Amino acid sequence: QERYVVDQCFEEKSNCYLIDASPLERRIGLTAIECLRFCSRVKGCLAASFASTLSICDIYNIRNGTGTANLVQLLGYIYYEPKVTDVEKCMS
Repeated sequence: QERYVVDQCFEEKSNCYLIDASPLERRIGLTAIECLRFCSRVKGCLAASFASTLSICDIYNIRNGTGTANLVQLLGYIYYEPKVTDVEKCMS
């Protein structure tokens, strides 16, 4: 069920981290799905990054390719971008 929701609502890139971008907000101690739910509830969230080993969730109001922000390979990080405009509805 969770895998399906993630696949429907988000583009996922494993072992990738967004550089040259400051997070809009950070949460510690979340799971990946909780991180995506958090992003879906914050207006202006255009991307999320989850560090699986540290359980750190960063959400961004910019995405890969905006200005100098871009993805680099980094083990243990997962980068997400919403596939739909209304992510909260998609995840419900």
